Amino acid sequence: MLGKNGYGSPDRRPCFFKIMLPPNFTRLRIPHDFNEQLSDINSNQATLTSRTCENWEVELVKDDKGDLYFTQRWPEFVKHHSLVPLDILVFKYNGDSSFDVVIFDKNGTVRNYHHHHQEPASSFPSFEKKMQSSNIGSKSLVQIPKKFATEHLPHSKQRITLRNSDGVSSSASIIIFSRKYLAITGG
Repeated sequence: MLGKNGYGSPDRRPCFFKIMLPPNFTRLRIPHDFNEQLSDINSNQATLTSRTCENWEVELVKDDKGDLYFTQRWPEFVKHHSLVPLDILVFKYNGDSSFDVVIFDKNGTVRNYHHHHQEPASSFPSFEKKMQSSNIGSKSLVQIPKKFATEHLPHSKQRITLRNSDGVSSSASIIIFSRKYLAITGG
């Protein structure tokens, strides 16, 4: 119900939040103290609805300690929403194993998905590179395969976003490594 000036009354649904850290990209633990709010769950599935207005059926698994986790299809939810470390997710429980999910970026603003639609990661050009210890650190370089650079990148310095197979993103730069090659360097 909307109140004056388009603002609604306080949302009284039970909720919890999670800060996205690496363990949360493959499965997400629901806080143990929140479990009593879920006494009506009779299924091993939960429905997550985000601002993209899509429903995600994720598996809900209880471990031997009684902790509940979002598991199967959770990594796809993470990838689809381009979640990165320090994003904050607020889960508002609607009952019947259904949650509305509000995603905030690390600056505390709600992520707006209305102006772009993220294609599945597999539709983007990509290449794989086995990382060596010499590739780690702010002063290191990773050479971009020549065929990939020629087909997909302008031959100039620019900022890019790298995403690993778990959907974790980081910022980097493409630089001209030599007259023949481009390379990626850290943030």
